[in-house]
Amino acid sequence: MIQSIHKPYNLLIFNLKIPIKRLLFLFLILCSFNLFSQSFNFSDLEKINSNLNDNYRPKICLVDGDPLIIYTSNVPEKKIFLNRKKDGLWQGEQQISPDSINFQMSNRIGPALASYGEIVYVAYVIESTPRKIVYQKSIDGGITFSSLVTVFELNENYALGLDMMILPDGNPVFAFIYNDSLWSNIQQVLIRSYDYGNTFTDLISIDESPCECCKPSLIKGDGSYYGVSFRENDSNIRVFKTRISSVTDANFNSPVLTDHTNWQSIVCPSSPSDGFLVNDTLYNVWMSSPDDLSKVYMSKTNMLNGEILESFEVDFTPGSNSQNHPCIGGNKILQLVAWEETRASKKDILAKLIYNGQSFPSFSLTNGDSISHMESVDVIFDNQSNLFHVVYRNKEQSSVMYRYLEPMFLKIDSPPLNTLKLHPNPSQNKIFISGNYDEHSNYVIFNSLGVPVKKGIFDGEVSIFNLTEGYYVIQILNSSKYYRLPFLKVKE
Repeated sequence: MIQSIHKPYNLLIFNLKIPIKRLLFLFLILCSFNLFSQSFNFSDLEKINSNLNDNYRPKICLVDGDPLIIYTSNVPEKKIFLNRKKDGLWQGEQQISPDSINFQMSNRIGPALASYGEIVYVAYVIESTPRKIVYQKSIDGGITFSSLVTVFELNENYALGLDMMILPDGNPVFAFIYNDSLWSNIQQVLIRSYDYGNTFTDLISIDESPCECCKPSLIKGDGSYYGVSFRENDSNIRVFKTRISSVTDANFNSPVLTDHTNWQSIVCPSSPSDGFLVNDTLYNVWMSSPDDLSKVYMSKTNMLNGEILESFEVDFTPGSNSQNHPCIGGNKILQLVAWEETRASKKDILAKLIYNGQSFPSFSLTNGDSISHMESVDVIFDNQSNLFHVVYRNKEQSSVMYRYLEPMFLKIDSPPLNTLKLHPNPSQNKIFISGNYDEHSNYVIFNSLGVPVKKGIFDGEVSIFNLTEGYYVIQILNSSKYYRLPFLKVKE
């Protein structure tokens, strides 16, 4: 087998006179693409709504690693529904909004969703007079919800494009476009709580010249910062900027340009950005059309000095008429970007995997579904299980569809049952493993390509200080059985 592999490459070297280093590079690239061509285990598509009414804008969060999804319906009246998964089973559709309430909803804007542990918030804008922003809160993982709690009294004024998040200290934050009753004073604003949603700050101005209908996006971090991303409108130049603050306060830095496209448009594109923070670095995706083609872009920006470290088109290929409404999930090493793409009058949901800065071919997230009109995709990544959870809307069938994606390049051949637990994950210098294991068990650590990079005797903890950043799997031989536990190594 070795001979059969090496002989063709020898012929290439001598006949084509290609440098050996370049051939090796090309070989590694081909191997990488072969690896990622089988990079995901796709779960079956699951329809999670039972009603036959028109359903809009599903959003997803996680409760103890399980997906919880909300969506809206306007037939015969506006309602917010929820379905959550527990122990591998969907618990059933439940209405969480009060009857006969007029709240802001469409296929692009509507209720916001956030979770922290067992705490779940659903926030929305009531449009009937007096207008106000409200939330409902669950402390049991979405089983029961509180009555309406007022965040901000709008009265005769307007709020558009509400978003919310929960900070690591458990306090909620809300962002929206604020306008007066005459639609003559548009501002990008933020409100936060310091007492777990009992009281709220006054309006905090983020930008005074925002794009008039592009909703803001709150940016969650894994460290000391959180942020808000918004599209600015400066003399019809519509580009995205972001401001960040310490999680302990709302002292935001000056706006940082994260969008290099310099798009000029006389109309609002009604398309927000999405992203996440890794310490002080922002990973951001958005739609722009500087050359009259609607495309999805991605950038990586240092939010402390304003340097755009990377910026590129995600994947605009021949045959595409337009791309729009992207979202992103992941971490520093692994990202999944998803977006709506129109081809031949049909709209599908496409996605692209980026691993260690390497971008790989895009694929459809709706494979197995009838492709006619897909929209409103939302993605979330679970660092503990290494699963991407995806939800979208099939407009033609009025269905809310869910699936998860498992990165298979983290997987090695091992028994499916695992009784050991690894923490912390992500890890910096050491990993600790709890559970029933034999003292002085043997261990091997594999990188994402399945290559052993470290081995030794296991006694409950393992130093990973000398490993480079990336995904790994530790395999432990325990009582003639071996177990695999994936983990992510990150820098301090």
